[in-house]
Amino acid sequence: MSAIAARLTTWSLVGCVLIGQSGPPPETTAPEIPGVVAGGTTLQLIQTWDPSLGGEGPVAMPDGSVLFSQQNARKIIKIDEAGMVSTYLDTAPNQVLALAYDLKGRLIGTHRGQPTGVVVLAPMRSTLADTFEGQPFGRPNDLVVDRKGGVYFTDNSGPRPGQPPPPPGSKPGVYYIRPDGQLLRVSDALPQPNGIQLSPDEKVMYVGAGAASFVTALDVQADARVSNPRDFAQVSEPGVAGGADGMAMDAAGRLYVAANGGIKVFSPRGGQPLGTIPMSVKPSNLAFAGRDRKTLFVVSARGALYQIVTQAEGVKGRAK
Repeated sequence: MSAIAARLTTWSLVGCVLIGQSGPPPETTAPEIPGVVAGGTTLQLIQTWDPSLGGEGPVAMPDGSVLFSQQNARKIIKIDEAGMVSTYLDTAPNQVLALAYDLKGRLIGTHRGQPTGVVVLAPMRSTLADTFEGQPFGRPNDLVVDRKGGVYFTDNSGPRPGQPPPPPGSKPGVYYIRPDGQLLRVSDALPQPNGIQLSPDEKVMYVGAGAASFVTALDVQADARVSNPRDFAQVSEPGVAGGADGMAMDAAGRLYVAANGGIKVFSPRGGQPLGTIPMSVKPSNLAFAGRDRKTLFVVSARGALYQIVTQAEGVKGRAK
């Protein structure tokens, strides 16, 4: 058990429970997934909170600590290596979902409010993108930073049951902020793109959509645009929503998808399924963290944070 888990397990189980349940959600154990996780390894519950606060965007800090967003509480939470929990940033009245670090060491995030787009959150706040061709973004969701210092992000604008319509003029798509600040729409192939990741060599982009049965793969061109969208990893039966949300990548190129049923792991070779780490609540996003990058942290919007010790390690040189 890591230092974070050892200190937080007692705190989380005593300090709060999930609304609508008699106690915390049960922990689960992973099956053997060669090179990924040893069979019988526990997915440890290390913190719970009121589900109405939300839960998104875990990211490793440079020192191995973990940040994640409680977007409805308008807060970014930090858990340091000693297991101490604190509010790292108060973002009120705005929501922040996904988090990442750029090559300048700045914490950036997808931001909803004033402005809606992608912003630098620390050390000094600034706006990286808030419109495209004069039109506003609708629901910026996930992001990943490439080795050039550019930022890919998704906007899953579009009608959604039970939610207000997106701003007039906003369009779903995958966007790229060049290191010089120029903004491109690199793909509009998916109707509601959600999670996004890059292969370790950054030649392939992966995009998930909750209503889709497959994660889509696209080839990354030299100018940062993408092409050749294709079905890659099957997260559910054809025609059935897979619930694909956030994604993580390990150094060997395996893709980890937060989806219905748990964390689904796929080979870089043709998206072959390698196994599923089951969960008792649906995960929303995940990231490798810790000093050795061999601990996978998983956030559920149902109000829970988990970790599992892996044999695999995250991609070096990237925060997620």
